[in-house]
Amino acid sequence: MGVEKAPMSPGERQAASWLLRRMGRSNALVVVVSELAGEVGISVTTFLAAMRKLESAGALRRRSLGRMGTLVEVLDPALRRRLGP
Repeated sequence: MGVEKAPMSPGERQAASWLLRRMGRSNALVVVVSELAGEVGISVTTFLAAMRKLESAGALRRRSLGRMGTLVEVLDPALRRRLGP
C-alpha cells in the first residue's frame, strides 16, 4: 500500500483532503459524491478520479451503496498524514 503510488493533480489532492476532513477521526464514511462536490465546488469527476487513484494505490476502499451513496474506508494511515487537515 502506498499513497506515494498515487500521483494526483492539485484538484484531486484538494478533493481527497475535503473527503478526509468530512470523515473526521472516523475511518469510514458514507458520502454522496455529487453533494460533497457541490459543497466544495469541485467537479464530481475530480472527486471520483481522486478516489479511484487512492483506491488503486491501496490507500482506501470504496463500495457503492446505490442510492444511499458510497462507503469510503481509509486503509492506509499515511493518507491522513499526507492529505488530511
